[in-house]
Amino acid sequence: MWQDKLKKVRDMRCKFYGSGANPGAPMESITLWEKCVDEDFEITLPTEYIEVLKVTNGVEWNGFILYGVDNEYLPEAVDYSVYGFIEQNAIWYENPDQKQYIFFGESNLSWYVYDLQRKCYIELDNPSGCEMQIYQSFGELFEKLLEDSLQ
Repeated sequence: MWQDKLKKVRDMRCKFYGSGANPGAPMESITLWEKCVDEDFEITLPTEYIEVLKVTNGVEWNGFILYGVDNEYLPEAVDYSVYGFIEQNAIWYENPDQKQYIFFGESNLSWYVYDLQRKCYIELDNPSGCEMQIYQSFGELFEKLLEDSLQ
């Protein structure tokens, strides 16, 4: 499960940097942010993704990134880096062909997305955009991101 792999990432971050993964985002911030995501992108985020954000507001480890709640929706400035979901998707959506996806994260090798047309989670090759793997749930996709970050 992704929780076990996240614990490994936290342990490794502590070992190398003296701090674990980002803390979870406050529920009030997540609720406000979700409304803005819905307004900006006309999408409803998967419950599994929200559950992850309650535990860790984004992940950045070993070149792998899971987007989190954008800083402007958090109650105070944070002392850790967050690649904001809204900010990152706005960048990817500058290319109209990429609007068929919801981007949840990235690495040098992959984009971790949800295909709005096919209604499935996919790992895409970065930069070609070719499909590499299909996942049944956000949890499976996130577990793969974490697994790859630990290699």
